[in-house]
Amino acid sequence: MERACAAWCAVLALATLAAAGPRYSSRIVHTHAGAIRGIIVEPASRRLEPVEVFLGVPYAGQPARLAPPPPAPSWSGTRLADAFAPVCPQRCPDISNKTAALSKMPLGIYNELKVTVPLLANQSEDCLFLNIYVPGSGARGVEAPYAVVVWAGAPSHEWGSPNVLDGAVLAARAHLLVITINYRIGLLGYLTTGVKSDPIQQAGGSAILDVIASLGWVRRNIAAFGGDPRRVTLAGHAAGAALVNAMLMAPESKGLVSRVLLLSGSALSPTAMAPDAALARDHTAQSLRCVPETSDDENWLVECIRARPLAALLAVDAPRARFLAGWAPSVPLPRDSPVQVQAPTRALHASDAFLECALAVVVSTTESYQFFSEDDIRHGFEEEHRNRILRTYVRNVYRYHRNEIFAAIRNEYTDWEKPIQHPINIRDATLESLSDAAGAAPALRVAQLHARRGASTYLAHLAHQTRDADYPQRLGSVTSETLPYFLGLPLVGGTPINPRNYSRGDVSVAESTVSLLAAFAKTGDPTPKSDERHHDTISWPRYEINTQQYLSIGTKLRVKSHYRGHKMALWLHLIPQLHRPGAAPRHHQFRSVHPDMFAGEIFPELYTTAAALDDEEDSTEAEEDSSEVEECEPSPSPRPALSALPSPHPTPKEDSLTLDSQYYSYTVALGVTVGAGCFLLALNVLVFAGIYLQRGRRRTAHRRPRREG
Repeated sequence: MERACAAWCAVLALATLAAAGPRYSSRIVHTHAGAIRGIIVEPASRRLEPVEVFLGVPYAGQPARLAPPPPAPSWSGTRLADAFAPVCPQRCPDISNKTAALSKMPLGIYNELKVTVPLLANQSEDCLFLNIYVPGSGARGVEAPYAVVVWAGAPSHEWGSPNVLDGAVLAARAHLLVITINYRIGLLGYLTTGVKSDPIQQAGGSAILDVIASLGWVRRNIAAFGGDPRRVTLAGHAAGAALVNAMLMAPESKGLVSRVLLLSGSALSPTAMAPDAALARDHTAQSLRCVPETSDDENWLVECIRARPLAALLAVDAPRARFLAGWAPSVPLPRDSPVQVQAPTRALHASDAFLECALAVVVSTTESYQFFSEDDIRHGFEEEHRNRILRTYVRNVYRYHRNEIFAAIRNEYTDWEKPIQHPINIRDATLESLSDAAGAAPALRVAQLHARRGASTYLAHLAHQTRDADYPQRLGSVTSETLPYFLGLPLVGGTPINPRNYSRGDVSVAESTVSLLAAFAKTGDPTPKSDERHHDTISWPRYEINTQQYLSIGTKLRVKSHYRGHKMALWLHLIPQLHRPGAAPRHHQFRSVHPDMFAGEIFPELYTTAAALDDEEDSTEAEEDSSEVEECEPSPSPRPALSALPSPHPTPKEDSLTLDSQYYSYTVALGVTVGAGCFLLALNVLVFAGIYLQRGRRRTAHRRPRREG
């Protein structure tokens, strides 16, 4: 109650200050584009010093659609950085009808959207701005120049903005210079052109080039604010973490950051990367009625998109399937690459930028909370619905041996000691399986790829659950909870627009996470110095392939090893071994394609996800004990490209006819083989019967002379 009152007092204080106008900083900072003055903000805690804030600082000019960001324009005089800039164009989820919204999302996500969506109303294509939070002591502080933490914090590839992130608490408590960046999202951020030489195509989307441009601005200008350009940590949460991870695949990102923090997200998750960029282009062209005027016109799609009104672009949906990304980054390609599609694992393995920086990966207990409706979360579901959910995941993510993979998952996450299970227990096991599949296992795989090269790698699990949460306590920590703790928000009772009643345990965990992040940003080692530790003396050990030690973050810090070892072995070893080409093509398909077998959107049988391609190339990695990762080349596939399909959602009858025509020769061969086998078996039986009868006659003939004698 006291914290809630303090939060409301902070809201009233901010309202009073807003009415009186902002308190401007006394210093003027000179950037390459011009002079700038910020404002002074006081966090809602007496223990935290004031913070100098610069809002709406342009790091690039207004970009043309599907084009790299231009340099930031210069200005004369002193620019007042006292208000947030517009967010990039986006279409937010529809939460106007609560009942309809809760049929697609859980209550916790709905409540977050209620707070966030109103802050995203001010939109503009001129949106490439950043916000800077400097400790109040400024460039004269004891720890200046400060280590820099840059947040790419949009919770989704299609909506959100780092404008909603409050970096003041982290800056004040950890003595870090904190930056939040806006970048293009949705179609404008992730649609690629298909032109091999185009920078957007090579980078994997405009958003990646935006982040790279913002880091270039930081390198050139942050020293003027009191930051250290040699100590830059790039941090991302959820979709932001996937974008950060994908950016490290781009050659242009080399040398821009020295450390990376991934919170509840990675580029290897099936929800992280665009599953088929060519299909997205075809779908966009069809939706906008774009057609090339000549056969040799490579820029027809770009020109069409630039001519269309913004509302028409925002109305275009990406091709969707459950558990896969809609609009999302594509895998960046090396310069002069002979290929147009590359697997994420191969790209990370070959990236110098990824291997040269220190990496910290943090996962939550439940990474699949957002996949379910409120009814699923509140009441649970029966085993039949569980099977449909898992079957949908396997169908959309994997290409080979789907029946075996589905059986392995169902077997691993079924409590066989209880023949009758409660729907809530089935719900928990299903969330656990999808959390491991789409969250923990991909994150662990990223850590292993990084650690195999001897790079500084750290893994942690946020084991603490917020007491006053909008989701069931038995779920443990969820994806959306990791970010507030690493921003230090429990130290001040949340934000003015979203106050929370945090407990003492929550505050203690926030103290620990802020200390860990501060140490990592300053030194590359997340173990705080003895004089900076909150209450524990346990160090955060490096993650190594042999020991696999990680830090469990709760009210007490504990070092453990082999995070969810048995479960991770399923996703990182067994399933990659199962997911290999071989056997007859029809063997890899589910025995039926009836819609009742699935729970959510599915793609055609011929569809291939990036995760499927990645596992195909990387299936032998789990068996490797050496420090090098050996990857198999993808087997050539005679199947048509997904973009050539007439419809992304064929009916079961159409799908079945396609498979029947494709595998007709296999069926004939199988029939001939079975017939020949049956014939040989019958022949052997006849021969055996003849021999047996002949021996019987000889015995009878041998006995008759004895009787006559």
